[in-house]
Amino acid sequence: EGLDSNTLTIIMSDHGEGLGRHGWMKHGFFLYDEQAKIPLTMSFPGVIPRGIDLNSVVQSIDIFPTILDLLGLRHPENLSGESLADMIRKPKDSSGHTVYLERRRYIDGKRGGFRVEGNKFAVRREDMKYIWAPQEETEELYDLTRDRGELSNIIDQHPEIAAEMRKLILEWKEKRDADIEEFRQTLDPVNRAKLRALGYID
Repeated sequence: EGLDSNTLTIIMSDHGEGLGRHGWMKHGFFLYDEQAKIPLTMSFPGVIPRGIDLNSVVQSIDIFPTILDLLGLRHPENLSGESLADMIRKPKDSSGHTVYLERRRYIDGKRGGFRVEGNKFAVRREDMKYIWAPQEETEELYDLTRDRGELSNIIDQHPEIAAEMRKLILEWKEKRDADIEEFRQTLDPVNRAKLRALGYID
């Protein structure tokens, strides 16, 4: 019926799997790329140029505002995420986002021989990635141009970069926590309990 000529199609995943890297087969505990990096493919004839490959890291939270922009729809107020529409239309002008990741709090204890306690955060800017677990008292810094497998923690060589990236996480977390609290106030008790059971709110 000609739908392929005027339909926006998006294919993506929700997470990767450890598959033995960093000693972990599944997902959830770590924020390394094998668990956090996912495919993202879009098609929209006449709007998205064919065959472009964006060399940029983005976040899944950017998908919703991107859809609205590509369809010419208005954004709701206080919308999270950043539209990728301009980057898609002008791929030569694309530049890497600052990307944030978080592992929400698990039941504390040992998982597969690994200590799991509290939340874990990561930030990636260009090809530097910083991972911080305050309750586990661990910090990691990786230069992904030289170490795509995230095997060589260089935080001792670059403490100033780690400090700068930790500050980015704290600023992001402060805003994120305020947004979550504002959202929480709009929830009825039933939906609040469902989201808490899934681990999305405390």
